[in-house]
Amino acid sequence: MIRISTRWLVTVVLLAICLAPGRESQARTAVKSPRILFVGNSLTYVGNLPATLEGLSRVNRKPVVAEMLVQGGATLTQRLDDGSVETMLGADRFDYVVLQERGGDILCEADDETAMRDCDSWRAHRMLADLARAHGAQPILLGTYQSVPEVSRAIEASERTLAARIGAVHIPVSERIRGAVSANPDMNWFHKDGAHPGHDLVLLEAIAIYRAIRHVTPAAHAFSIPQTLLGPRAHFIGAPPQHPEETGSRRRVYEYEEAQVAKIIAVEGPAT
Repeated sequence: MIRISTRWLVTVVLLAICLAPGRESQARTAVKSPRILFVGNSLTYVGNLPATLEGLSRVNRKPVVAEMLVQGGATLTQRLDDGSVETMLGADRFDYVVLQERGGDILCEADDETAMRDCDSWRAHRMLADLARAHGAQPILLGTYQSVPEVSRAIEASERTLAARIGAVHIPVSERIRGAVSANPDMNWFHKDGAHPGHDLVLLEAIAIYRAIRHVTPAAHAFSIPQTLLGPRAHFIGAPPQHPEETGSRRRVYEYEEAQVAKIIAVEGPAT
C-alpha cells in the first residue's frame, strides 16, 4: 500500500488552486493594464484628462495607468528638444503616447513635404511618434480646438494629414466640440476662462481615447476623480501651475454622475 503524506497532499492542492485558469487569467489581466503617457500642456492637465481616463476605465473594469508630462503653454518641440519624453520612455514601459499640441500650432503654411521638414510642430510630432514606436508604444494624436468654423475645419484637416503621415491614431476634437456646444450649450464644455476644457469636454476626450484603445464604447457609470494634479504620476516641466483651480491644492474631488456620463456618451455618438 502506498501512503501519501498529508503535507504532500495539501501542497498539491494549493498548487492546483494557484494554477487554476481563473486565477491565471486574473493575474494576466492585472499585468496587462495599458500604460499611457500624455505629453502636452494646460489643455491636458486642466480638468485632469489622465485621471478622468483612469476613472472611466476603472468603472468599466478595463483599467489603465496614465501619466502626464506637461508644462503650461508648452509645445511638443520643447519636449522633443529637452529629451524628457525619451527619458520617460526609456525609464518605463508605455503602450500608448498621447501627443497634444498647443492650440493652432499644427496649422503650418506649407505643403505636406515641406511641413514635415520645416514646420516645428509637424517635425516634433513625427520624431516623437518615431520615438514612441521605438519603445513599443502606439502614438496617438489628440486634437485641439477652435470655435471659428473655418479654422476648426482647417485644424482637423491638418491633424488628419499629419496623423496619416506619421502612423498615429488621430482623435479629432474641434468639430466634435463645436457640434456638442451647439446642441448642448448648457453643459460644462469650457473652464470659466473660456479657453481651457471644462469637465464635460475632458470627459468627451476621455471617452474618445477609451474607444481608440479599447475599440468599444464605455458604459455609463458614475465615478470620481481627484482634482489635484500634483500626484505621483504628474510630471511637470519647470514650476507647476499655482492657481488652486488648476492644481487642486485643496484636494477636492470631482464627481461624474451616471446621467452626466450617459449624456456625454450620447453626444459623442456611436463608435465608428
